[in-house]
Amino acid sequence: MMSIDYQLTGILLAMLLTVRYFVERNKDRYPAAINFFKVFWFLGCSINEYLILFKQPFKPPFFGGEYSVDGYQHDDVVNSIYASGLAFHLHNTITSFFVPETRAMYIHHVVTLSLILGSAYHGATCMGSFVLFVHNVPDVFIALAKASTKFDSKIFTYASGILALVSWPIFRLYFLGHIAIFTYYNFHTTPAALRVYVGLLCALLALHLYWYALLVKIFLSFKASGEALDTSEHVSQQHLQSTMKDKTSKKKKKKTT
Repeated sequence: MMSIDYQLTGILLAMLLTVRYFVERNKDRYPAAINFFKVFWFLGCSINEYLILFKQPFKPPFFGGEYSVDGYQHDDVVNSIYASGLAFHLHNTITSFFVPETRAMYIHHVVTLSLILGSAYHGATCMGSFVLFVHNVPDVFIALAKASTKFDSKIFTYASGILALVSWPIFRLYFLGHIAIFTYYNFHTTPAALRVYVGLLCALLALHLYWYALLVKIFLSFKASGEALDTSEHVSQQHLQSTMKDKTSKKKKKKTT
């Protein structure tokens, strides 16, 4: 069982909420600020996770390691990874009460927080850390793609969009799928805990597959129209906003007829 550094988590959470508050208040003046904030956050987390995880003996085979957990000290190795992951997803959950989101995103909040807290409690932080890593890397390019729509540059939008389209299936589908399978065969815990943990990973995979389909749809729509997409908290929220706009326009047409 790992004891999460709640003091560090609290500091990071307070920082995230403070920055988010000022960003949201000034989003009309600086519309891309929220996206660049996330670019730097996810980039920093990804670099930190890479530097820590890829020199550890518990690195799994599909990342080129041998997965040895002998002498592994949970707190010392992955403390900052878990604190930053928990802080960010808590911040996202709190923000969701003020920024409208889809049901899929609320499910995502529950799944990610359950995975972070559950893996810490059951000592599955080896794989849990890699879950956070493969989760964060594509978010760098997703945030960058959203920021690009605020600028009159198709090259910027195309480049960041393609990076997002390529990185998402590699990290959030391929590697996360490998983590789920590897965990099922190599993580030793009670059968009930194992089923719950793998089930949550599969739920995360299903959400990522759904969002990737939306991401492809959004990119193809941009390619066809050449019009910059509205940025939002998440790919699924863009879909929600476009659906709401369609419903509003249909109602207006009915009134005019």
